[in-house]
Amino acid sequence: MTREDRDAKLNNDGRRVLLYLSLAGVAGLVLWTVVKTELRVRELVAQGFTDVAIDSVRNHAYFPMFGSLLGAAVVIGIGVGIRKAMRK
Repeated sequence: MTREDRDAKLNNDGRRVLLYLSLAGVAGLVLWTVVKTELRVRELVAQGFTDVAIDSVRNHAYFPMFGSLLGAAVVIGIGVGIRKAMRK
């Protein structure tokens, strides 16, 4: 194995680790948001709030989270596309 092959393998392993850490972070964010929101919903139900208030709490928690994840995916896609275009 040449030095260049070894360096390329180390670089790919580092990217793979970064990818797994990023995916774990995203999964953690989603799980944290869902648990926190559902605990808040449980509190509101116990206090006697209506379905409108509960739906509002869920909407205000989930829509921004999904929007931020979608926005991040779009920005990453644009960055990858620009990088590929610059290499040609």
